[in-house]
Amino acid sequence: MTRRWLTPSQIYLIGFVAILLLAWICYRPALSGAFQLDDMANLGGLASIEDTSSAVNFIFSGTAGPGGRPLALLSFAMQADSWEQGARAFLQVNILIHLFNAMLLAACFYWMSLLQAVDRNKAVLIATIAAGMWVVMPLLASASLLVVQRMTTLSASFALLGLLAYLLARARIDDRPRIALIMMSASLVLGTGLAALVKESGLLLPLYVLVLEATVLGRPAAVSHRHWRAWQGVFLLLPTLLVVVYVLGRFGYPDSIIAWRGFTAGERLMTESRILWVYLQKAILGIPSELGIFQMKPPLSRSIFEPATLLSMLAWLVLLAGALIWRRRFPLLALAVLWFLGGHIIESTVVPLELYFEHRNYLPVAGPVFALTAFLALGSDVRQRVLWVVAPLYLVTSAFFLYSVASLAGE
Repeated sequence: MTRRWLTPSQIYLIGFVAILLLAWICYRPALSGAFQLDDMANLGGLASIEDTSSAVNFIFSGTAGPGGRPLALLSFAMQADSWEQGARAFLQVNILIHLFNAMLLAACFYWMSLLQAVDRNKAVLIATIAAGMWVVMPLLASASLLVVQRMTTLSASFALLGLLAYLLARARIDDRPRIALIMMSASLVLGTGLAALVKESGLLLPLYVLVLEATVLGRPAAVSHRHWRAWQGVFLLLPTLLVVVYVLGRFGYPDSIIAWRGFTAGERLMTESRILWVYLQKAILGIPSELGIFQMKPPLSRSIFEPATLLSMLAWLVLLAGALIWRRRFPLLALAVLWFLGGHIIESTVVPLELYFEHRNYLPVAGPVFALTAFLALGSDVRQRVLWVVAPLYLVTSAFFLYSVASLAGE
């Protein structure tokens, strides 16, 4: 009788399940936490839900965003009976959503790799390591530990479902191009629509797909250049341009907004150029004392000639220009830059929101994590050895820091 050894893919998947369990253990201390900040303002109406009519009124009474975010409020209304018992039940659901998103992200990373003709075992390796590092990233903890930020994570769930469905259809485009295009279109429309009904950041799904198509994915051979450009124009470029036009339309702040926020649109844009670098630093280091909602407000950039501001803006402009010009020559680097900046286009440019919130990185940081993992995994032997050293070290350190963050949140 021959012994059957586990395949590399099975070993990687077992390791990923272990990381998900580790993430759950790390988050558990936060379950004793309480409602904070905007939780009461947005969810206080749960106390008045007594029947279907009052539940419907709550679901369509949202003021957190232009669309009211009814699907997010529906998810909270389903837990209305737990409102008086505190935040525990809500936090538990939030953490489970985060773990579910990690599984969706791993599936997306897997198909993103396969569509680049990566070996299946290597694709599973990239997907599990990248999604594993993402799920324990301390920077993302506030997205789950602030109850109301389920709006961010649940919107990401629908966006990732849409992206996964798109990638599955995209994988069959050479065999059945017409059916594949129909399914890709439906995935984008449904995924974007449902994600946006949870939070407006869901509108960025077509932009994320556009970044993939412009960098790591090539035009399918079964679709003519003219038809492919036309399809992209309708389902990817047009939705992205509408978001850009909306953002640009918010540039001129009225005096009331300036007095309320304390900054102009230009000042916010300059300040955000510095904050984006802070986000990346915290994504890499994840030091607990520098994370969380109780951080000092970042200093405002009042002039473009302030050294830190000028350097930050120039660095982003150089990276953006390089990513656009050499997106086919250095596809993974371009993917990292364009995905990250594109994911921040609504909340980290000129829309007059608060300057700093870590949960804004929830999906934007996924692109750089995937790109870095793929760069190491698909490179030379030296780069692959670096991955086998860096990935476990990052996972262990991040898990320790995440546990510390969750413990502080649960006090």
